[in-house]
Amino acid sequence: MLVPNHRERQLLQYLRRGDWVSAWLLPDAPKTLDTLIRKDWVERAGDGTAVVYRITEQGMAAKTAPIRL
Repeated sequence: MLVPNHRERQLLQYLRRGDWVSAWLLPDAPKTLDTLIRKDWVERAGDGTAVVYRITEQGMAAKTAPIRL
């Protein structure tokens, strides 16, 4: 399994509860969000100003994976 980097972990932390979170409550990091969606760690719904995100089961598993030192 892939382990998320620091920026990915930060965004996953915002989504850790599993509920849908409005895009305006998240940090402005469109490339990181796109990466998380490509990895199937985050789901996106809505369009325009009503975009929301939530963490997937794969994302939760990646977030709780041990960090390699």
